[in-house]
Amino acid sequence: MACGGTAAVPTRAAAPSASLPQHREDGGASPSHKVLDPSAVHSQAIGAIGGRSIGPLLARNESGGLAAWIVSAERGPAQDLVVASLGVDGALIGRPRVVLSLQQEATLLIVRAAGRSSDGWLVAYATLLDRGEALTVVGLTPEGVLRAPPVDVQRTGDHVRWIDMVPTPKGVVCLWAEETVGGDANMLAEPLSAEGKPRGVAVRVAQRVTSWAAVAADDGVALAVVDGQAPGTTAPAGTLSWVRLDTEGRVRDARIPVVATPSVGPDFEVVPVIERDDSGVPECRSWVVAWTDRTGDDPQVTLAVVNRDDTVRGPFHAFDVVGGSRLVGLASGPAGVALAWDGPNGLTQATRVIHLDRVIPDDLPHVSSAPPLEVAARARVEFVGTGDGFALLTQSISCALATSDHLSAEGVGPSSVHAAPQSVAPCRGTAAPTWMRLDSNLVTVQVEPIVLGRDHQSATLAWQLECAAQRCSALAATVGTPTPVFSVDLMPADQRYRVPLAAEWPAGAARAMRITTLAAGESFVEVAAAHVGEETLIATLTDGTGETRRRGARTTSGAVVGLRRLAGDGTLASAPMVVSSRAVAVGGVALGAAQNPADGAVLAWVGHDGNHSQVHVARIEGRGRRVDDVRLTHGRTTASDVAVAWAGDGWLVAWVDTRDGNGEVYATKLDRSLRRTGRDERITRAVGDASDVVLLVTGKTAWLAWSDPRESAETGLGDVYVTTLRLEDARPASKEVRVLETAANSRSPRLAPLAGGALVVWVEDAPTGVDAPGAVLAARLASTGVVLGAPTRLSLASSGTPSALALESVLGGHVHLAVARSPQGGDGPMAIDALTLAPSGVEVGQASSVVDLAAPGSFEASLALAAGGVFYVDVGGKELSVGTAARRLRHADVVWAQ
Repeated sequence: MACGGTAAVPTRAAAPSASLPQHREDGGASPSHKVLDPSAVHSQAIGAIGGRSIGPLLARNESGGLAAWIVSAERGPAQDLVVASLGVDGALIGRPRVVLSLQQEATLLIVRAAGRSSDGWLVAYATLLDRGEALTVVGLTPEGVLRAPPVDVQRTGDHVRWIDMVPTPKGVVCLWAEETVGGDANMLAEPLSAEGKPRGVAVRVAQRVTSWAAVAADDGVALAVVDGQAPGTTAPAGTLSWVRLDTEGRVRDARIPVVATPSVGPDFEVVPVIERDDSGVPECRSWVVAWTDRTGDDPQVTLAVVNRDDTVRGPFHAFDVVGGSRLVGLASGPAGVALAWDGPNGLTQATRVIHLDRVIPDDLPHVSSAPPLEVAARARVEFVGTGDGFALLTQSISCALATSDHLSAEGVGPSSVHAAPQSVAPCRGTAAPTWMRLDSNLVTVQVEPIVLGRDHQSATLAWQLECAAQRCSALAATVGTPTPVFSVDLMPADQRYRVPLAAEWPAGAARAMRITTLAAGESFVEVAAAHVGEETLIATLTDGTGETRRRGARTTSGAVVGLRRLAGDGTLASAPMVVSSRAVAVGGVALGAAQNPADGAVLAWVGHDGNHSQVHVARIEGRGRRVDDVRLTHGRTTASDVAVAWAGDGWLVAWVDTRDGNGEVYATKLDRSLRRTGRDERITRAVGDASDVVLLVTGKTAWLAWSDPRESAETGLGDVYVTTLRLEDARPASKEVRVLETAANSRSPRLAPLAGGALVVWVEDAPTGVDAPGAVLAARLASTGVVLGAPTRLSLASSGTPSALALESVLGGHVHLAVARSPQGGDGPMAIDALTLAPSGVEVGQASSVVDLAAPGSFEASLALAAGGVFYVDVGGKELSVGTAARRLRHADVVWAQ
């Protein structure tokens, strides 16, 4: 983008390998549908590229363009540098020609306009040496003919990680980064003539940096660099400085600190703010810097402004969004500066929502928003300025406007086009490369799928979007061996395709309104919650990795049971309390609240006792005070899977116990002071080990559910069983019932009261050897303990595999359900879906994804519901590292469907 006769250089070059078009980013098959009247998209084949290659890459000026790529030579081990001259419309001028034969393997390639159209082009590339690498520059005429032999600008023992060439009033400054053995890089610069000949010597302009961006300035070059790395992290995050270079590539003044705290990662971008002087000449008076700050609980798009006098405003968080925001792109042009970003939801969906905002540099952190767009979930987004607005290149589903829609859009302004009816029927199909033109208010006024060749076949990949005035260009490719590559000319035209507007939040769907991190840096493995009076108690279990405690002459190690109090305003009411540091991580943790807040709550867990494990319970009174810590089991036994529930005049406790040789379910009754009122009652008598015990008391009935593999002891595939208990002594009140006999593993049952009975919900894993997602099933239970009707399959927000459940009964008899879901195929992060069930067990509204987790699909999630909020364990946070210590305890305040 022109600014005082110079060009702004993007932070990261978009340079895919020519073999990449054979792989679709959205995972779908290549579409082959034809598109009628592609009047706005003109393509020209520029070559067919096979084997190991770099590029093609494109440079343009007012007279045309030049595409360049490096491929294996037809004969021998050498590589060829190939260029193709293009007209203003992207049409091929002549045939692609080999301008150089490279005897060493190339690792990088860039192509740039040398300055004025008469100056031609500059191509720079890096090649491997016996020890180190060489950086070479070659100048080409406007027609793409070699001006002179190539010149080695640098030979270094380090890896050349990045190259760029920035035009200045006196020529070009070549910049490059040499990666050191420590993983950071040294930045060097050398002035070149428009023909590519050195005008001085290489000088070091920055050292020990982790990421960088070069932008043009009226009097030279501005270099933004990130220094250092946050201690103990895996993702670089450092401070950001501004370095001004003169036209000879020399540092003018000392570095200017832009961001003093280590919060800037590698995905930052810099663009100029283009303004016109009194004579109408565009000039850069300031620059906007944007990045994703990942040092807090959630990622946040952050902005800063660097003025021409080297003063800095910011940094400012651009948005206050539930779950955070992430930078997608930053664009600049005569229409101003605009920002593209995405939010916390959508990572586990087939599509994601891209938000567009105007940035007002003189009024940061103010931004103005536009209607968001829906694109393929994993699609790259290229975002640039045009002569009077902006343009996007991404992947989305394109559908032609209906005749009535098209007629209503003709002859009206851009805003009316945007507001024209999109269609009654949903737009279906496969996402493919698409170009979108936006006006100065970021309203989408034109959508064009990229179609190639005479048969107008949809492209499988498009990249390097560049725009000048009203005209844009890009490179694109289709599937093939060798890969056909096209130059694409994109022109303004009437709107013929629907704008892929993001759908509004579905009516009747749950939605997270606030997400809070309650704790981070501990190895959380399980969470339980209960609402008591005006507060919510949250019990956690950490695996105790690396933690030791001395008791007498012995050193013991165990999991930690912790307790936190959440006030009604969503803030922690006090510091966390350690209940036990000798717990068993696989024993679980359970928390039950009494009906009267004066009776408090009971916390149950499994603790170490020498080589065995025993059930412990503790009474929790007001302000989280722990009293009456009691060990329920004794002797040579191993306990696990505790559950607890208020029984009206005391507590029912259930667990799995191995005293009889295998894991059987036991239960007992305690009074208000945790004294036994009866004996331990054995509930099950079956082969195999029971697990996943849960308790529910509703009215005068106590429900008990669990999973055991008695019918599949060899394979270990369990079924869900239920029974009822007597409130006065925990003895069985009815025969146990298998809820559903399946060939799959049924696990993780949860219980909730329903009118006249109860609801049991569980996870049904896919049968062994079957590549299919699991399911969440629900069955109604009569007060006598029998199953009413056939179980039903509950909805999820998207395809995937459920892994953990939580239920909560609320006023009116409705039931809230939260499901931790892994994406289909396990490729990507998890999500938490939310669903409301009516008192009859029928779904209310529709399931929605309320939280996207940072955890991978293999993560063992843990959920709890209390007071309408979802408490869950996730990974990430301020540590930004990998492993159990990076887990965090979070709370999502959810508005549920009613």
